[in-house]
Amino acid sequence: MTAPSEPRRASGAAAPARSNRRWLVWLPPAALTLAVSLTEVSRAQLWRDELATWSAATRPVGDLVRLAGTIDAATGPYYLLMHGWIALFGDSTTALRLPSVLAMAATAGLTARLGERLVDARVGLLAGLLLAVLPGTSRYAQEARPYALATLLAVLATLLLVEALRRPSWARWAGYAAAVAALGLTHLIALTLLAAHAVAVLLVQWRDPAAAGLDTLPDGAERPPTAVGGTTRRPMTGPTSNRPAAGNLATPDQAARDWAACGGPGVTSCCGGWWRWCRPCCWSVRWWWWRGGSGPGSSTGWTPPG
Repeated sequence: MTAPSEPRRASGAAAPARSNRRWLVWLPPAALTLAVSLTEVSRAQLWRDELATWSAATRPVGDLVRLAGTIDAATGPYYLLMHGWIALFGDSTTALRLPSVLAMAATAGLTARLGERLVDARVGLLAGLLLAVLPGTSRYAQEARPYALATLLAVLATLLLVEALRRPSWARWAGYAAAVAALGLTHLIALTLLAAHAVAVLLVQWRDPAAAGLDTLPDGAERPPTAVGGTTRRPMTGPTSNRPAAGNLATPDQAARDWAACGGPGVTSCCGGWWRWCRPCCWSVRWWWWRGGSGPGSSTGWTPPG
C-alpha cells in the first residue's frame, strides 16, 4: 500500500531541488554573453549610425519629438529611451553601448529559459551558450542601436507566448501583448516574428499543444481527449496518433468529423470574424492531413459537406 506513494514523495522532493537549480540554466549563458560583450566594448569609435543615436538622444525632448515626426520615426522610442539613459549615465562610448550589452546578456538567459521550457534544462543551457558565442551576438551587443533590444523583446515575447499557450490566463496574454507592443516600438520589421507565433497558435487550436512543441502536463501523464467543434478527438502526443498512415485515405466519417471540427462550427473559434476567409484554407490543410499527405489526384469518394 505504501509502495506507490514513494515515487510521488520522491517526485515532490525533487521539484524544489530542480527549482533551486534553475539559475544554473540561464545564469551561465547570460554571464558569458556579458563577459564577451564587455570585452573592448569602447575600443572602436562610434560609427555613423551610433552617432545618429548620440545626436538624437542628446537633444531636448521637444526637439527629439519633432525629429521623430520628420525622420527616424520608427526609431523614436529607442531614442527617447537612450535620452533618459544618457541623463543618468552620460554619453561616453561605453555608456552608449551598455544598454545593448545588457540586452544581449538578458537575451542569452531568456533563450536558455525558453529551451528549458520547450525541451529540458540541458537543451536550454546549450542554446543559451551557443547564442553567447555567436559572432553576431557580440557584434550587435557592442552597437548603440536598437537591434539588441529588439532581439531581447523577440525572445521575451516568444517565451511569454509559450507560457500563455501552456497555461492560458489573462495575465499571461497581457504580458505577451505588452512584449509584442514593445517589440514593434523598438523595431517594426521584427514584428514579422508574429508569423511564426501565428503558426504555433494555429497548431495548438487545430490539434493540440504537443503539435506546437508544447506540453502542459507533467512527464509521463496521459493527455486527455479534447473536444473541438463539438467532436471529441484524442490529440497526437508522440510518434503515434489517430492520423492515417501515409498513403491511406481517411474514411468519410473521419473527414466529416474533421470538417465539423475545423471547417464548420469550430473554425469560428479559430478565426473569429474572419472565418469565411479562413474556411477554404483550413479545410484544404486538414483534408490533406487526413489523406495522409498522399498528394493530389487520389480518389476519396467523399465530397465536403455544405
